[in-house]
Formats: sequence, C-alpha cells, structure tokens
Amino acid sequence: SQARIQSKVISGTLAPVWDHNATLAQWSVGDALIFTVWDKDPNRRDEMIGRAQLSSAAFFPAGFEGDLPLTQPGKGANGSLRVKIEAPRCTGMWGGAPMSTNSAKEHKAALS
Repeated sequence: SQARIQSKVISGTLAPVWDHNATLAQWSVGDALIFTVWDKDPNRRDEMIGRAQLSSAAFFPAGFEGDLPLTQPGKGANGSLRVKIEAPRCTGMWGGAPMSTNSAKEHKAALS
C-alpha cells in the first residue's frame, strides 16, 4: 500500500506557501515520491493543478532541496513545487524518513 500525506488548505492566494513538515511512515530505497497539487474551492469539485515526481536516486542518500516542475497541469496552469527532503540515514525499509515542505509518496496539497 502507498503511504499518503496531505497538507492543510491554503486559502485566498494564487501563490500558496504550505511550509508543511511530515515524516513518511514507511519508505524503501527505489520508492519515488509523487506530489499532487489541487485547487480546492467551496461548492466545487477539487481540480488537479499539477503533479511532480522525484526518484529515490535524486534524494537518497544525500537529500534534496529544489524546485520540481509540475506536469499534467490542469486549468492551463504551469509552475513548480519547492521541496526539501531529508533522507534516512540507513538503507532498506525504514519507518521514519523526515520529509518537509510537501513531501510524501502521494501528496495532496490544496489551495483556493
């Protein structure tokens, strides 16, 4: 099964800053991180803004900090997601990889 982390909704801006920190419960070398950004408006269906993926080779073992371009954009949007990943200090299955700023295997971030 996939681990999933969701940030809080940031309202009233077209340039949200989540400043979200989380720890991924289980992670294995080779697992990619997938970030999905959503637009959330009252009385309307959530709409995907875009998606970004980061392979484990890009953040393990040294970590990663930078911008990931959003692909599959909805609503004609384009942009990027800034993330910082602190990799675990051991190999194999690990239950506690510190993740910050919108980090998860499958992440649903919402804005309105």
